[in-house]
Amino acid sequence: MGQGEDPADVVIFFDANMPRMAVCKDGYETNRNILCKHRFNFVGLMANRGNLTGLSDWEVVQRFFDLIDANNWSARKPKPLFVIVTKDHNFIDDLKIDYFDERQNGQTACALEFRPDLIIRTEPKPKIKIRRIWIKHRASGDDKDRDLMCAIDLLNKQLATW
Repeated sequence: MGQGEDPADVVIFFDANMPRMAVCKDGYETNRNILCKHRFNFVGLMANRGNLTGLSDWEVVQRFFDLIDANNWSARKPKPLFVIVTKDHNFIDDLKIDYFDERQNGQTACALEFRPDLIIRTEPKPKIKIRRIWIKHRASGDDKDRDLMCAIDLLNKQLATW
């Protein structure tokens, strides 16, 4: 979170297969047609993912951990919920394969635990949990607005139960 921003309830990171949300401008708060962070029923922060083209799922998650660490988001009280949104149904399985390959080859000191829809970094400290939100890919083709509306609806519904 940058200077002057309110602490977020949720820090959201979109995988490369998800479109970007609109950058908020004056007047967007009341315009329901603009798909920006104001469509959430909570205070959300969109983590700047940068260019993820060509990265493995493990490298994508590393990028999110790096952002969490660099911005010291995990030290906030209360700690925000960290969420990665993807249309990749096999995201966690692919992540495990990439991660364990690097771990076996000594290419990472990061220690992860996996649970259904949850990635937990136990080392290095602090412990960080990232919840995976899966946006079911429909056969009707690529529709960025539909994908964003699905993500917004799902995050709003699921956050109410967490």
